[in-house]
Amino acid sequence: MIESILYVLVEIGLLRADIIHQRNVLKEEAADGIKRPVKKYFLQPSIKVFLVVMLVVTVPGIFLITRKIGSQADRTVSEMQEISNAIFSWKERHGVYPQNLEALTEGRPLRQQWLSDEWNNQYVYSVDPIKDTCSLLSVGRDGTLGTADDIKN
Repeated sequence: MIESILYVLVEIGLLRADIIHQRNVLKEEAADGIKRPVKKYFLQPSIKVFLVVMLVVTVPGIFLITRKIGSQADRTVSEMQEISNAIFSWKERHGVYPQNLEALTEGRPLRQQWLSDEWNNQYVYSVDPIKDTCSLLSVGRDGTLGTADDIKN
């Protein structure tokens, strides 16, 4: 109820300010005979308030979106480090690298997220038994292997 009353009061205040603004612009136009359409319509107090509100809403939104994109890469790097630690622990226990990431997640529901990165792309994991090495990488945001946004561990 109070919100409705405040909303109505704000609307009345903006309408009053718009009417006063219109009168002042009309007086200026009548005094010198020059039309001022931009000042009359675009610079009304209600339009100014609308533009400020839009600015206040969109700028933080853009900031949060760009921050989320950066944090997705950071979370992927952190997760890949956890996976690498688990891979090397597996190697110490079993003497060989796991053949796939599913071997690390079997029977461990909390590790099921290790199968894909923050963009829901499957990790690329491979084992080279001849060199006794393994590699883990994320195809990144674009989901394409071999591009600049790939993350290697």
